[in-house]
This record gives sequence, C-alpha cells and structure tokens, in this order.
Amino acid sequence: MRFTQASVPIRPERAARHRRGTASPPSRGRWVAAALLAPILVFLAGCFIVPLAELLRLSFSAPEWPFSAYREIADSEVYRRVFVNTLILAFNVSTARAGS
Repeated sequence: MRFTQASVPIRPERAARHRRGTASPPSRGRWVAAALLAPILVFLAGCFIVPLAELLRLSFSAPEWPFSAYREIADSEVYRRVFVNTLILAFNVSTARAGS
C-alpha cells in the first residue's frame, strides 16, 4: 500500500518568509499567554523576591558585622534542635513516600 501526501496550496509570501527564516509577527496567542502569566509573576515578585531581597539587605547591614544574626541563631540550642527535627522529619517523609 502506498501513501501519497496531499498537496496543500501555500501562499507564495508565506513560503518565501519560511525559506528566509524570518519569524512571523507576534500572534495574539503570545499576548494572551503574557496576560495570563502576569498575575503570577507579580505575586512571585511581591511575596518571594521582595522579602528575599529585604532579608539579604538586612543580613549585610547589621551593626556588628554581616551575618551576626545568623550566628546568634546557630548558637541557640532551641533553633539547633528545631533544625535537626526538621531534617529528621524531611528524611522520614521522603523515605516513606519512596517506599510506597
């Protein structure tokens, strides 16, 4: 059994543009995609990037020396215990999920 390709008429200007490798002008779909992405990008900037930048700014502007607040946290037994408990919980959850 032989298959033949159906001939579809192609407009000459579109074929020439395709051969040259030039892109067609932005379509409506790209604008719609950008409009749908805009709210989540604003949300991420406001709720993640801005607080992270503020944290870094505060880290380097401590009066004693940079990262002095982190040293205080690391020296505290309570925070160390919380960190160890968090690691243990994360390990247990990941191994329990992998086993099922």
